[in-house]
Amino acid sequence: LAAAIGPPDTSTGSLLTASESAEAAADTFHRLEVGVLEAWALAYGAVALTQAKGPGTEELARRAERLAKTVGARGPLALALWARGDSDAEAAALAQRCGLWLPPSHTPTSPEGALPEPALAAPAPSVAAPSAAAFSAGSTEAPAQIPVRVLCLGRFRLEIDGTPVALSAIRPRARALLRLLALHAGQPVHRETILEALWPEAACDAGPRNLHVAISSLRQALESRSADGEGISFIRDGDAYVLAVPPGAVVDVLALGQAVTAGRAARAGGDLEWAQTCFREALELYCGEALSEDGPAEWVLAVRERCRRDSVYAAEALAEIALDGGRHGDAAAAASRGVGIDRYNDALWRLLASAHERNHDHAGAARARQSYADVLDELGLQPV
Repeated sequence: LAAAIGPPDTSTGSLLTASESAEAAADTFHRLEVGVLEAWALAYGAVALTQAKGPGTEELARRAERLAKTVGARGPLALALWARGDSDAEAAALAQRCGLWLPPSHTPTSPEGALPEPALAAPAPSVAAPSAAAFSAGSTEAPAQIPVRVLCLGRFRLEIDGTPVALSAIRPRARALLRLLALHAGQPVHRETILEALWPEAACDAGPRNLHVAISSLRQALESRSADGEGISFIRDGDAYVLAVPPGAVVDVLALGQAVTAGRAARAGGDLEWAQTCFREALELYCGEALSEDGPAEWVLAVRERCRRDSVYAAEALAEIALDGGRHGDAAAAASRGVGIDRYNDALWRLLASAHERNHDHAGAARARQSYADVLDELGLQPV
């Protein structure tokens, strides 16, 4: 984002250019469906445009505010509120919680002379081992109490203020809509995508009407359960719908991907302790395939496969790190967890056998090799 916005030059021309660059970055993030980064880009654009006193400031700031609230990102929300200029106290409080710097006034000649730095870095290796809240939607800090949990791995569950929400009174098709939106919590899902997934046989006028009724029923059933505004909401964004979650909410399918991404970055940077923490978190989150109750529904397959692939990668990485570190029992445990998720993964079977062998568990190594041979035989292949 900093590269997209440009150097911290507070001249009016440079600020206007920075705002244009930020909006262009936001368009790119929108196409990539990366809502949190899109919110950051819009918020930075609004800050730059405000400092330059350019036209359209209010509209851009409100766009940034709406998206930041939708994806549950505190940092961009603080910047957007500052850019609007009528919520300075709230903006300052949010900025303090996120570790953001805000300009002291709406002038392009602020003494500090620079745009705020984005709070997008991964958690520092020295912090305590995270729970799922450490990878909550749009947040870089774990809240004291998690207001909402949207759990799609295994069977679908929804918790608000720590209490599981009973969904049996909601009609089946509306519940399916809830699950579909939950898979993409914080991100817009186009109406046509929803209609094709849930009402493929409906007439042209019946499908949208069914969707409208389903959304209304979800709002009535679930939005009223919010406590102090910390619940979920269903937002229409043009021709799309968004399941919006509050800051600090945990969406497990998102948290899993964030944990693996953080682990990859830590491992590449040589911080193996933090990498292992992240990979363990990913495996703890993976308690079954995404939305198992929806079977082979096409709309769930891509997310289901991504989560399965991420969890397998986490298991393989944990096994490799443990094996290299001489912790052969830990390596065997991680590899065993991995083959439990994907029994056709060659690398995990080899890691499992090697870990048992190095741990002087020759019987375990023999069992692993035999199980691997059985898998290959099932596939009509021969061991290499």
